Parts: sequence; structure tokens; C-alpha cells
Amino acid sequence: MKIIALGFLYNDLEDKTKVPYIKNMWNALEFVVLAVSWIFLLESNYAALMGIPKLTEQLGVIRTLRMIRILKPLCQMNEMKKLKIACFCLVGSLKEMMTQILMVGTFILIFSISGQAFFANQFQQCIIDGNFDKARTDPRIITKDDCLRYGYRWENPNINFDTI
Repeated sequence: MKIIALGFLYNDLEDKTKVPYIKNMWNALEFVVLAVSWIFLLESNYAALMGIPKLTEQLGVIRTLRMIRILKPLCQMNEMKKLKIACFCLVGSLKEMMTQILMVGTFILIFSISGQAFFANQFQQCIIDGNFDKARTDPRIITKDDCLRYGYRWENPNINFDTI
């Protein structure tokens, strides 16, 4: 509707104060969001109809373009004045909160370094057939030596304190 009312690239209306649709930055963003959404919708329907794999599954980089859809609320924010004021206040308050954010980040870094120093290599477990849980239920395995004696592997789980 906006495209018809304002004209896409130029308008030939008597009212020259109305900016063409694509020259307004919010409208241009909305157009890109909608175009990307339609491209992915048509591509997925075509792939399902033809029984072929989706192009977006084959090319992972193209899938990141779908994230452009999260910018749609920004287009709507321009029309809602109270939401716009609240967002500007939130962004404006970040400058004043930066010292607190840096202090909390420093404490988190200090505790992560001390946690790495205290707990590094402390959570290794016995693995039986690629499974950590089987060793927990086996009453024969208590220590690392028991695990290695029965021919199993002694490794770190994926979540550990060995790196920050």
C-alpha cells in the first residue's frame, strides 16, 4: 500500500513533500526484510515441491540473512513514539551504566581465572563405549587407575574448567 501511495522510486504527485517509498531509510529497511523473507519462503516451498534439498541448508552463509528479520520491530518503532522514547532512554542510560558493567565484567574475569586455576583437570571421568554415564553405574570403577585397568578411556567432559 505504501509503495502505491508514495511511489517506489519517485512520485509524480502534486504534493512533493511526500518522500518516495524507497528513499525513506525505515521503508528501505522494511523492504529488505520483506524481500529476504519472501525469498526464503519461496525457496523453501519450491524445494519441498520439487523434492530437492533447500539451498539455504547447503549454503550456511545465506542462512544468516534470515537474521535481518529481527530488524522488523525497528521499522515499527519509528511509528510508535512512546516505544521510541523508551528505547532511546535505554540506550542513553548505557553510557552511565558502563562503569558498573566494566566492574561486573572484571569480577567475572577474576573468578573465571581463579576457577580455572583451582578446578583444571579435576572433572575428568571414565568413558565406557563413548558414554560417561556407564562408568558412573559400574561399581568397579572408582579411580583413574580402575578405569585404565579395565581398558577404558579417562577424559574430560565437553564442559570443563580447563579454558576460559
